[in-house]
Amino acid sequence: MTTRLPLMKRGSATESSKRSSMRGSILNTTARRDLIAAQLALDREIFDPSLGCPLTSFEGATLALMGGKALNCWKLARHGFPIPTAFVIPTYVYSLHIDEANVASLISDVYTANLNDGNARGAAKAKLATIREKIMKTELNPEVVNNLKLFLESLATGSFVAIRSSSSAEDLDSQSFAGQYDTFLYKMTLDEIVDSIKGCWVSMFKDHILDYATHFEGYVPGKMSTPTMGVLIMKMVEAQSSGVCFSRNIWGDNNEAMIEAVLGQGEGLVSGAITPDRFVVDKYSTNVCYSDISIQTKKFVRASNEDGVEMITLDDPHEGPVLTDQMLTKLTNLARSIEEYYNAAQDIEWAVDNNGRLYVLQSRPITTANSSSSLSFVPPGDGFWTFDPTHHPRPLTKWMENYSTDLMSHNSRRVGSLLKSIKQRTIHGYSFSQPEHFPPSDIEKLERAAKAYWEKKLYEEDYQEFVDFFRPDCERLRQELRIIDPSVLSHPSLVRYVAKCYDCAVEFWKLHHVYTMPCMVVVGDFMNRMAKLTGNGTMETLQLLEGASPESRGMLNKNDPELGKMYNLLKQNEKALELLKCDENMAKFALDCLLHLPGELGELLRKVSFEYGWRLTGGYDLCVPAMIETPYFFIKTLQQGVEEDDDLMEKNKERVVSLTSEWRESVPEEKREEFDEILEVGRRFFRMRDERGLCTDLTGVALCRRGILEAGRRLTHKGIINAPDHLTCATKNEAISLLTGDFRGLTVEYSGPVDVPTANKLQSRFLYIKNADPSKVPKSLGVPPPPPPDVPLPPNIARTMANLYTGLIKGLFDETSGSEEDVSENPDCSVGISASTGKVTGKVTVVLQDSDLQLVQKGDIVVTYSASASFNFVLALCSGIVTNYGGMLSHAAIVAREFGIPAIVGTQDSTYKFRTGDIVTIDSNTHSVTRVQQQED
Repeated sequence: MTTRLPLMKRGSATESSKRSSMRGSILNTTARRDLIAAQLALDREIFDPSLGCPLTSFEGATLALMGGKALNCWKLARHGFPIPTAFVIPTYVYSLHIDEANVASLISDVYTANLNDGNARGAAKAKLATIREKIMKTELNPEVVNNLKLFLESLATGSFVAIRSSSSAEDLDSQSFAGQYDTFLYKMTLDEIVDSIKGCWVSMFKDHILDYATHFEGYVPGKMSTPTMGVLIMKMVEAQSSGVCFSRNIWGDNNEAMIEAVLGQGEGLVSGAITPDRFVVDKYSTNVCYSDISIQTKKFVRASNEDGVEMITLDDPHEGPVLTDQMLTKLTNLARSIEEYYNAAQDIEWAVDNNGRLYVLQSRPITTANSSSSLSFVPPGDGFWTFDPTHHPRPLTKWMENYSTDLMSHNSRRVGSLLKSIKQRTIHGYSFSQPEHFPPSDIEKLERAAKAYWEKKLYEEDYQEFVDFFRPDCERLRQELRIIDPSVLSHPSLVRYVAKCYDCAVEFWKLHHVYTMPCMVVVGDFMNRMAKLTGNGTMETLQLLEGASPESRGMLNKNDPELGKMYNLLKQNEKALELLKCDENMAKFALDCLLHLPGELGELLRKVSFEYGWRLTGGYDLCVPAMIETPYFFIKTLQQGVEEDDDLMEKNKERVVSLTSEWRESVPEEKREEFDEILEVGRRFFRMRDERGLCTDLTGVALCRRGILEAGRRLTHKGIINAPDHLTCATKNEAISLLTGDFRGLTVEYSGPVDVPTANKLQSRFLYIKNADPSKVPKSLGVPPPPPPDVPLPPNIARTMANLYTGLIKGLFDETSGSEEDVSENPDCSVGISASTGKVTGKVTVVLQDSDLQLVQKGDIVVTYSASASFNFVLALCSGIVTNYGGMLSHAAIVAREFGIPAIVGTQDSTYKFRTGDIVTIDSNTHSVTRVQQQED
């Protein structure tokens, strides 16, 4: 049953003029919401909304009251998007007209018939003809006609309008009925518009509508719902160009928009009479990924002798793009914003008038896109691309996507490497990389550089520069962030601090890679030379480096005088020892108590909580939580440091010393000085290799996250976003816009939030990263390159490249020493690389998300995708670690060796085979992880 809205006082033609005059007086302002408010106040005095009123003046719009198309336009207009001036005829008017035409029973007969039966369908079509005839012959309600007259008088003289159907079954998530109902263009007189309104209603009862409706799986014979229809009367846009925009690339990447454009009115595109220009545009960078420009020789314009449109032939063919780069950017931003407003992919019809103003004519859900379907991966460029789950198993945030472009370009020419850089690109946020090499013409120069690097030991200059300048500079940059407490900043100061945090995060990320090349080639040189000198395997040489990077132990690095002193004081403080025994529920309270302890112990705990607590726990991105955000882990690490067997640590040191002595004795005496030099350089650069990350992004980005989280808390309190950590998935510009309300991504034509994501959009980004499954990502894309020509390299370049292969490719990415057949055939066993020796049996905790870290208990075996250098606080509790990705020089391997626990890395499938609660055995001798007891369901 249709309920009529309360009547409102209607005005005369003079009141309409008053309304038009006021509209004109405020159109010159930029406060669109003030315009809407003023219109609302006047329209309520003039129009009865039950019988038609200006679109933005309708209150409490629903699908039942005005239909899908009008409802979508009403939402967009009220939200500030550029919708042409419009008037809506509610569905109540349709119901009145149906009653007046005496066709309600006929409509019921048609819609309750079994349309899958041929005879019933034939009878239904005969009744449809009768319904159409009666609707057209029945006079439209005079009050509705009067409201229409008032609206037309408010428009500029000579204005044309379009009359568009708005069915209650139109533009829905499940089906759109796009193009199934009639639209009438370029109408001016009242009689034309009245006939067109009835024409829209009639189009609901054309024969082909039954075919369209029964096509869907939801159709139940005899129970098809009876639709109603509102009508939208919209001022015509004299279109310079028009078209459609899919806010999501339905054939490819969800981060891309698809745009089709023609000259003139969009009928040329809809009818297929004109081949449009086609563009695929990245929704966030607005870079054009693909374009197909057609030579347009025709366009649709207002018909010269009758209403509607006609196709004309251009005197001069239009050979360039229909849309300028600026308009493409504007349209892409608009589409992205509308998608974010609806939190769903949209099919948007748009037009640009002769003054260059962009309008949205309608927007409806993309019903052909299935959001639950698997992602499609297309190579991001020419050549062969490989997925890098060792460093980035999850999608990157938009911030990190913008700055993860070319890695290892620093110092590559200096060391004489053929590898110039590693290009990094993202697909659906996942990181894919491709090596970029120097051209063959540079071989001679690179050989001279490599010769100087090795013969003159230029790597010693790199090391000294790292110690004397790089490390102190990073500390100064971190200190600039530490000394400010964002929680006490005023709002303007916080905005400036957040901007600085984003800038510093970029700087830290770039600094991480400055010394990557020297570290890799020098550590690789140690492994290759030591293996050749001693006759041991290259990976076995890493045993001599155990203990060389004490910083990898994080808070458990008792070589640090302050940490050592703190643990000694903890052991002597009974109150502190009791607090360390707290459970997860009391962890935050216990940590607060510890940080407020008096004296030197409290001071050391506060300093350590800041120095080590603000380190990222499992990655390099802003969305990765810091250790201090999980008080339970911070306390358990302290407890581990207190309970750790210092004698066992000394025995491990003695074991490494003994092994080193044994290896040294095995080489000829004249080679022992060389042995000492190789080992000393290897240990220094191995430490440098780990420290470059710990002193840059792993700590620095965590401090930047600290400031962004405070901004997130304030935005959450105001209801602008849904949770503080969602802001970490925003770009700098998005975050500043959310904090200031300064939406400068907008044009003067409209005030929709073009560059600012909605709360739901930020949440969807956050959840997309959190719930990502790297197993769905292909390991590689594109055609693998042919093997390099079998031509010997110059000797010094050969040394650099051999070292780079050992230290980078083999050390970081080498996976699965067992055959894939062996791995896949046994559901209870995974095979990988023994990165740290030993054998242990324990309970599995699978860590796939940050929240899973809280499940780890002392003695567990952690199974995860991969681990960063700051994962040490987790390994402090573990008896072993297993990863899908990584090699002997991956961070999981390094930290496991520092803690002396077994580690199997590069298994590829361990997170899919084992479940939390399983009992497994890690055995470095067989390079395997085997289930001995399965967790019961």
